[in-house]
Amino acid sequence: MKFEYQEYNKKATDDELIDDVTRVAKEHGLSSLSMHEYKTYGSFDNSTITRRFGTWNHALELAGLECRNRFYTELELFNNLQHV
Repeated sequence: MKFEYQEYNKKATDDELIDDVTRVAKEHGLSSLSMHEYKTYGSFDNSTITRRFGTWNHALELAGLECRNRFYTELELFNNLQHV
């Protein structure tokens, strides 16, 4: 028996990516989904999703999920500037 390598290069559609984000959130009862949560349970790489849709939050919006925005205080922002 001879082994032959067959390259599999199927590009997921936008709908497949968004449906998978929705599936993961639904299966775990989440109204929002972090990239880490998706990486653990999703079928695609989260970098594929962010490249396709620009940002993770935009993908969440398209999936009908809530976006988790981290708001920083002025002091936190200032301390970060000092650190840089």
